[in-house]
Amino acid sequence: MIIDAHAHLWKKQNGIVGGKPVYDVGGGKSNFGGEIKQMMPPYMTDGENTAERFLSNMDYVGVSGAVITQEYIDGNQDEYLLSCKSDRIKICALYEEKEMGDISGFDGIKICAGRLADKNLLNHLEPFRLAERYGKFISIDLADGDEQCSEMHKIAEMFPEVRIAIGHFGMVTRENWQEQIKLAKHKNVFIESGGITWLFNDEFYPYPSAIKAIKEASEIAG
Repeated sequence: MIIDAHAHLWKKQNGIVGGKPVYDVGGGKSNFGGEIKQMMPPYMTDGENTAERFLSNMDYVGVSGAVITQEYIDGNQDEYLLSCKSDRIKICALYEEKEMGDISGFDGIKICAGRLADKNLLNHLEPFRLAERYGKFISIDLADGDEQCSEMHKIAEMFPEVRIAIGHFGMVTRENWQEQIKLAKHKNVFIESGGITWLFNDEFYPYPSAIKAIKEASEIAG
């Protein structure tokens, strides 16, 4: 069984980065805070990054299931993701530094920790409490390096039954990324490799530095 542990979907991109909007401009491109970037394949000309397309690609490459995470640059996709949930797709509600409301239809909660206005994770315990209460998991992308690691160690101990997935392989191309990998020494914390090829995009396949980093991480955390 192959699982994609970190994917994004949207019907309409309506995001924000650095206080500036992110939106589709056609041809798979988006206005990314004032800069035009190729955020999707060029054949996705309508700007829709849908579950139907994703499942078709999953079938093509032999992926069994996926976890759909979220990001501020996508815009809140809670409503759309609820319509996409299936036995092959698990979905995350987006935490936005305010009361979350009903999360019963979601499988997990996404925290964009590196983009929080208040980056002290001990001031953001509500999603962890909800995950503990309702048996959800946490998908979290930490700030670069070890900035939030001390708080994360404490939270992992405070909520030992909550499964926590650290995204982007600990922001592997940034200094002190190994400190994020060390979080996986907690029995309830895992490292997922979503974005690792994005971070090593200047190498292209077979991404030798990504392979080297995965081997180093295994020596750190097993």
